[in-house]
Amino acid sequence: GPLSYAWSFGDGGFTTLENPQYTYTAAGSYTVTLTVTDDHGASDSDTVMIQPGNHIPEATIVALLSGTIVSVGDTVAFSASAHDEEDGALTGASLQWKLLNHHCPFDAICHTHHMLDESGVAGSFAVPEHDAESYFELVLEVTDSGGLTHTESVDLFFADSPDMFHAKYYANPTLSGLPTIARSESTIDFDWGLSSPDPLIPSDHFSSRWTKLETFESGLYAFSVTADDGVRLFIDNELVIDEWHDQPATTYTIERTMTAGTHAIRMEHYENAYGAVAKLTYGR
Repeated sequence: GPLSYAWSFGDGGFTTLENPQYTYTAAGSYTVTLTVTDDHGASDSDTVMIQPGNHIPEATIVALLSGTIVSVGDTVAFSASAHDEEDGALTGASLQWKLLNHHCPFDAICHTHHMLDESGVAGSFAVPEHDAESYFELVLEVTDSGGLTHTESVDLFFADSPDMFHAKYYANPTLSGLPTIARSESTIDFDWGLSSPDPLIPSDHFSSRWTKLETFESGLYAFSVTADDGVRLFIDNELVIDEWHDQPATTYTIERTMTAGTHAIRMEHYENAYGAVAKLTYGR
């Protein structure tokens, strides 16, 4: 039967539209409540806190690139710049760091060891011993005075890292926060259809990130990605394919001259609705 909708915007505003737009006249924190009622009188409500007029802070990890190779005993220095439109430059306890050790057996869900907590703009740590099939992730969370947060992270690999993609799956379409699941995968060759990568991930509105250290011979290589919906490809942290938009399954190919040695490959993908596809191939 038909459903009725009742929105309360926390400032006295109210509407019964299903998908309303609303403009606040003053900045602040507001609790928005939606109540949905069916034609038998049964109802359910949900709330969300919003802060119009308060922008999400921005942060960048500097002097440390994702895909950096480290060895046990190395001292790794890290730093960040953080800014908020309302607060200005963020320092001190507004910046919280943690070091995670992801142990990822082949085709199994990673489990994570929490290794370090730091605060401030900069710091360092000595690389500890690690399990086989592991990599480190340095995570920065920045919080403004209104409680809004922004998260950035970099992956650190070992010279003896297995020849696998480190996959992270997020239950949101923006790669935000920490992943819901992480695991190792041998290839990126997925056509999930109307499904998702895992029961913990919704079938729509999810995102994914894969990283790998790959050894190349010198020469010209073709890199091809296929995605439904958005996709980005990075080589050594340089964005080389940027098709971050809704689309049916579409293939994009570039050619790139690679020097001999190890290079960091990273692919990012998001799914909005309906079909979900993510594929990557490369070769000479």
